[in-house]
Amino acid sequence: MTQKEFEERTGLKTDAEEYAAIERMYMSAGSMGKDEFCKRWRQTGKNPLTMALADTATSLNEMLGECRHELIDMREKNIEYGHKNEASNGVNVGRWLNWLTASVMRG
Repeated sequence: MTQKEFEERTGLKTDAEEYAAIERMYMSAGSMGKDEFCKRWRQTGKNPLTMALADTATSLNEMLGECRHELIDMREKNIEYGHKNEASNGVNVGRWLNWLTASVMRG
């Protein structure tokens, strides 16, 4: 959602800094649509608790993204290692890591 869309939906004027905080909250709202978010914003406004929760959600989402990237990197390295050792130990490491990665990515 753009700043202009937010202002049109809420009837409120915001500066760039304020809208940046609003946008973080919107991005943290998951699947909530623009209209629903703006309706809720008009009801709660700049509630400090809501702002803090949005910041926490943003931080956690960033951490989750970093963990996913690390998992993908480890998976690729382990698949290489697993293919080298698969014949000797009989364990299909690649298939197991594919399952593990898919499980984590689904969240």
